[in-house]
Amino acid sequence: MVREEEEEDRIEQPLLRIYKEYWTQARHCENERLWFTQIYVVVMAGILGFLSDILSKNPLMALALLFTLMLLTIIGYFVAYALSYTYIRYTRLADLIMLEVYGIKRDYVYDFSPIMKRHPKRVKFMDIFMIFYSAMMALLSSLSLTMYLLMIDVSLYELGSLISIASVAIGVFLMLLLLYKFKLRRDYEKFLEAVKQRVKNICQL
Repeated sequence: MVREEEEEDRIEQPLLRIYKEYWTQARHCENERLWFTQIYVVVMAGILGFLSDILSKNPLMALALLFTLMLLTIIGYFVAYALSYTYIRYTRLADLIMLEVYGIKRDYVYDFSPIMKRHPKRVKFMDIFMIFYSAMMALLSSLSLTMYLLMIDVSLYELGSLISIASVAIGVFLMLLLLYKFKLRRDYEKFLEAVKQRVKNICQL
C-alpha cells in the first residue's frame, strides 16, 4: 500500500510541476499581450500627435511615420494572435492534467473550465485584440492614402477619392478579419477540438 502511494506521488509530482509551469507561462503570455498593446497605444498616440505638427512642414516624413505605424500594427496583429494562441494551449493542457491525473469532477469541466463550458463566451479576448489591430490597420491605411493624394494634388481630394479611401479602409479591415477567421483561428480550433475529444474520453471512463 505504501509502495503504491509512493509510486503515485512519484508520477504526480512532476505533473504537478508541469501544471504550475503551464499556468505560469499562460500568465506570462497574458501579461505580454497586454504590455505590447499598451506600448503600441502610447507609441501610436505619440506619433499621431507629432504628425499634426509636421504635416504641413514635412509631409514626406509624416507619410513615412504612417508607414512605420502600419508596420507596427501588422506586427501587433500577429503578436496578439501568437500570444493568445499560446495562452489557450497552456491553460487547456493544464486543465487536462487536473482532469486526468487528479480526477477533477465532471461538473468542473462543463461549468468552470474554459474547455467545454455549457455556455461559452460568444466574443473572446482574442477576438477583441484581433478586431482592434484590424481596425487600426484600416484607419492607418486610409490616413496614408489621404496624405498621399494631398501630396500629389489637392484637387484629387474629391468625393470620388473619399469613396475610394473608405473602400480601401473597409477592404483592409475585412481582409485581416477574414485572415483571422478562416486561417489563424482554424489553427487553434483544431487544437481545441482535440482537447475536447480527450475530455469526453476521460469523462466516459
